[in-house]
Amino acid sequence: MAFAQLTYRESLRDIEACLRAMQSKLYHMGILKLTFLPNESMLGDDGDGTVDKSHPNDLGMMRQEQVFVKALTPILKETK
Repeated sequence: MAFAQLTYRESLRDIEACLRAMQSKLYHMGILKLTFLPNESMLGDDGDGTVDKSHPNDLGMMRQEQVFVKALTPILKETK
């Protein structure tokens, strides 16, 4: 969220687009293995994973955890 405030970004899509555009610059700054996770369906498409269609509830957090585990498992195996 600090990134959004410092760069005056208003939406998650806007933040993601900005970070993707900066990927090469971030690489040269030393962030070599940057991974982007799609956030569109991270909370589910049924609306049950949020309190207000934006902020996750317990089900939404569980769905996020499943996305994170799927993405992080191979990354963490590389570091061993």
